[in-house]
Amino acid sequence: MPGTLFAPENAKLLQAFEIQFDSPLVAGDWVSMAHYHKCLIVVQETRFGQGDKTVLRVDEAFDNTGTGAVTGITLNNYWTLLEIPSVTGDTGASALIVSDTMTKGTPATTVTIDTDPVAASLVIIDIDAHELGEPYDYIQVHLDDAGVKTSYVGATYIMYEPRYAQAVPPSVIT
Repeated sequence: MPGTLFAPENAKLLQAFEIQFDSPLVAGDWVSMAHYHKCLIVVQETRFGQGDKTVLRVDEAFDNTGTGAVTGITLNNYWTLLEIPSVTGDTGASALIVSDTMTKGTPATTVTIDTDPVAASLVIIDIDAHELGEPYDYIQVHLDDAGVKTSYVGATYIMYEPRYAQAVPPSVIT
């Protein structure tokens, strides 16, 4: 196995957006795939009340301001893990996690999270730069949480498989 995935010369790890509470619409920062073959987008949501579904999508654009943005690229590789609350009603560190097995989704332009009123969800989306249309280099995660009454949500980009070996890879946000 060649090297360490998270060594600074092999990957960039950055927050897509600050952790949000009760935010109906959240758009992450635009990040460039120009220097990386792959990007993992990790989204975690924890709900504390009744609400509608959360819909995730990834958009593409020409630059970091969203010029020429195309809404909803096809997500060919994504996985979900829904943590159902314990039957005793315990939450937090005392709650029992039912499973740690992720379910692979079928290709789609959106991923929908629909869990019980008190539950946590984890979604991992793997974007390959070759899946972007020409001449798009930038991607952005977008969440629509319109009906969720109380939830925390956060997202992280993990840029990996650099196109060129460099001690300090160039920025992905400029």
